[in-house]
Amino acid sequence: MRVLFFLYYVLKIATESSLLYSVLKRKTAQGLSRKTQELLFLANAIGALRLFVGTYSFQVILLEVISALIPFAMFCLLKFRSAFRASYDPIIDNLQYHIKILPACLLLGLMCIQNEFIDLLWFLPMWLECFAILPQYFVMIRRKDISNIPKLFPWGTILIKIVFFADLLASETQPTNDVILMYLLSSFLYTVLHGFFLRAYIQISSGKSTKEYASVAQVAK
Repeated sequence: MRVLFFLYYVLKIATESSLLYSVLKRKTAQGLSRKTQELLFLANAIGALRLFVGTYSFQVILLEVISALIPFAMFCLLKFRSAFRASYDPIIDNLQYHIKILPACLLLGLMCIQNEFIDLLWFLPMWLECFAILPQYFVMIRRKDISNIPKLFPWGTILIKIVFFADLLASETQPTNDVILMYLLSSFLYTVLHGFFLRAYIQISSGKSTKEYASVAQVAK
């Protein structure tokens, strides 16, 4: 297994686990978006389908399964555990992602297909991961509360994409130009959206005014 490829999964699992650990430790879902966890689980679940149409080592299968189970565990906590469900606020977490996000991801994923179903299993999760942060972003700027979001989460999401693209460039099997272009476009969008999330996180943590986010938050309504 390639070092950067392994590091990508380690960072991904560590970032997702940090949020899960914070929720379990504080025993509250205050300030969290269940819809973000739904999208992350959907992205990881679709990505895990690649395991059934390709040949992968046991290590890759294990890492893929773990990365899919963590957001699923988060979703189950916020959905089914009464203690966490009571502290979850669906009024604030009201981004209609099934209307605004899923169609866009499906369209972008279909645009990436190159006559093989496995192409969709690669690219659709990438687009889903780009938009998955939006519900959490809107919840955070509305509540101005990051007490349940560890520092590793916003920084880790950025590092994940950097390591992923570095592994792509260092791979012995060089992808086609079309594939590289799709990776570049999705990585750019991912970095921009997560960059906004990181910027808002830093400003809220430093106690600066977040009035500039008021108009942005109206987009989700």
